[in-house]
Amino acid sequence: MIRGRTLLLGILLSAVGWQLWFGETFSGMSAAGLAGITLGLGAVAASLPSSVGLARRAAAILFVLAIQFLTAHTLELQLALWKDLPGGAELLSAMAHAFGLDSAPRGGNLVVHDGNLLLEYRPSLTRMSAFILVMMLAGLAGTAVAVPLARARAVLLRWGALLCGYALLRTLGLLLARADLPVQGVEVGPWFTLLSWLPALVLAPSSIELKAQPLGTPFATASAAMALGLCWTLAISWEDPGRPKQGRVMVDDSHGDWERTDLPFDTKEFGRRAAYSYGNLYDLLGWHYDVRRWTREQGPITPAALDGVDVLVLKTPTTAFQPQEVDAIEAFVHRGGGLFMIGDHTDLFGMTTYLNEVSSRFGLRLRSDDTFDLVTGSTTRWTAPRWGAHPIARLVKEFEFETSATIVASAGIQAPIIGTALGSEEADYNNPGFFGNIKLDPSDGLGFFLQFATRHVGPGRVALSSDSTPFSNFSLFFPGRRELVLATVQYLNRESTPLRLVSWLATLGALLALSASFWLRGGMAAAGGILAGVSLGTAVTTLAASSLTLPTPKAQIPTVVFDLDISKAPFPPGLITDAQYDMHGFDTLVVATQRLGLMPVFSHDLRQSLQTASVVVLVHPSRRLSTQEQEELVRYVSRGGRLLVMDGLLEPGSETNSVLAPFGLSVVRQPVRPTAERVTPDAEGKVYRFTRPIHSVAGGFPVLMDEEGRALYAEADIGQGRVGVLAESATVGRGALGNRFYDSPNAEQQESYNTVFLIFRQLLEKRP
Repeated sequence: MIRGRTLLLGILLSAVGWQLWFGETFSGMSAAGLAGITLGLGAVAASLPSSVGLARRAAAILFVLAIQFLTAHTLELQLALWKDLPGGAELLSAMAHAFGLDSAPRGGNLVVHDGNLLLEYRPSLTRMSAFILVMMLAGLAGTAVAVPLARARAVLLRWGALLCGYALLRTLGLLLARADLPVQGVEVGPWFTLLSWLPALVLAPSSIELKAQPLGTPFATASAAMALGLCWTLAISWEDPGRPKQGRVMVDDSHGDWERTDLPFDTKEFGRRAAYSYGNLYDLLGWHYDVRRWTREQGPITPAALDGVDVLVLKTPTTAFQPQEVDAIEAFVHRGGGLFMIGDHTDLFGMTTYLNEVSSRFGLRLRSDDTFDLVTGSTTRWTAPRWGAHPIARLVKEFEFETSATIVASAGIQAPIIGTALGSEEADYNNPGFFGNIKLDPSDGLGFFLQFATRHVGPGRVALSSDSTPFSNFSLFFPGRRELVLATVQYLNRESTPLRLVSWLATLGALLALSASFWLRGGMAAAGGILAGVSLGTAVTTLAASSLTLPTPKAQIPTVVFDLDISKAPFPPGLITDAQYDMHGFDTLVVATQRLGLMPVFSHDLRQSLQTASVVVLVHPSRRLSTQEQEELVRYVSRGGRLLVMDGLLEPGSETNSVLAPFGLSVVRQPVRPTAERVTPDAEGKVYRFTRPIHSVAGGFPVLMDEEGRALYAEADIGQGRVGVLAESATVGRGALGNRFYDSPNAEQQESYNTVFLIFRQLLEKRP
């Protein structure tokens, strides 16, 4: 006999562990999640009777682990697609009335009147703890297959009904106990979730009977389990590799003036309009594809306009699409075209309304909302999943959103980016920017949300992004942005084939294999089979996904690489305005290099950077180079490479001079002693001295000097290349240049920009 309550406790612990691992409502706790999964599976093993041998006990744990692993990956997408329980507000309202709570459903929300308080509460699937509920049911089903239970279907149906009922009562209990829920973080905290589910253990029977004579042979068991693992993995992760097209891209500039592609972004044009434009995006596409723009002067988008186009980019429309334009775009996709749609939060300038006119034709729609991190209330960061990532996500790895909307989609979409631990609030048109209060209110959505989605439409493909700001000039080349643009266009530059149906067929196969598994014997055959199936499915999907690679540039791109390997300097992404970065944050410097026609790239591998960079920038070097790295750096410069090394008084690099030594350069830190004058004259006429440290450059030839003749920026020609040294990095920090977002520089900041432009022009200048 299985110890029922111990089994349910183990499955609950592992369910909470998986929720933490995936970060549905709380981010940054994957280690705690792993501990919960381990403890939970240990409790499942302890619940089995002593008659179950060690090998069979281990096999049961492996099978349950595989089932929960696949279920959790499935739930992430499904709970991003389906946010609400149909009729949930009506059901909870009826239950609340039974307990004397004055409430009524309205628009999917539950409006509760409690004394002087009027609360609007959204009983979403996440608030109703659907992830925990389904994971517990999956764990029970996995146990029923791994160690076959007597009357398994009856046991699972009874437990399913009890747990579903408890989930409803738990939600109602939260509402009854605290009508002013939630205080941010309490309702969705992992420990609160665990504690609020523990009373469900009393619903479990004290013991569960095992099946006396399992059915099926080991071969049949292994085959069914392998089919289950393979088909389920394909259903989650399969993506049609498609057939490559010619790479002819058209960017629509005809539907509004926001994020235009034809505005200059150079050493003269500054301010919000230049920063919030897509000129660099257009250049990026042009470096890799045959690209052209469609302007307002050319008229509406017609079938003739789309003739010879492989990928159409629609971005941030602020005027409506004519019905015939929408028809033309839909027909273009159905013929095999690729469509990249870029929207933004809160229906800003009507973007959501206008873009949805097109996207809704393909079962995709943006909400008029904005998102925030449930824990911090700040902007959100996405990291590619460790397993089963969409081909686009495999090429992106990470992405910093700068406030996105969320996406509503019908079944059959693919999800390159699913946001985790997100809050979603509807636009508030009484506030600037239409943002709400950026904290979790009872009527807000929470949990998993789609932030980037794709879909096959016959041979055509569409993609929808919920945030436009990261592709603006001031953000495009920070980590993940450039990669997401190129990976998406490359994905859309492929025509879908009948292989797109594999995931649907695999879903059917997984359901049949799961049904068959309930009639078999479990044990090592089941565990080995499902693990083999998952492994095979992973290999197949990985091979298919690997056909999508970032495009090769048509010609060499002038690239400036900002090293993150040996450098100790922050490059704050997103819209971070923290004053701590004013003196030693270099994000504005990165954007300044774009004004010179350079493409900035961040690199964690110095040796790889030396293969392609036009300029390598080291800021406050703080890791000693190996002998081989130093030799490769010297060879890079000698063959014509450019190296810029920056140091400064604030957090100086500990290895700056060891990097510069082979080039005959160094940064000298020395005291200077200016005269210090008293505010009131000294009656005795005494002279006072003050000592300050200052950095200067020794060696090379000076380019910029102070009034005392000390070199502040100097260069040395080494072979065919050049090394430049800037003695004080604060000269080009955010504090000197201003923020990168949209500020127009004042006179002093303009002088700092002039310094940046001079340094890079000097470095890149060709000399006889």
